[in-house]
Amino acid sequence: MIAEWNGRSHLEHRYRWINGIENHSEGEKLLVNYLYFETYNREKGNMVYKNS
Repeated sequence: MIAEWNGRSHLEHRYRWINGIENHSEGEKLLVNYLYFETYNREKGNMVYKNS
């Protein structure tokens, strides 16, 4: 987690990184990396941004 003040609110940037996940799309087995990123507003208690 990385905390930041952007001039209006306190934000938390959270991320998850996983290496070597097996992807079985179309019968072929591939090893892929996974990144999940989200930004959370502490004052309002809501999710501002989310992507993976």
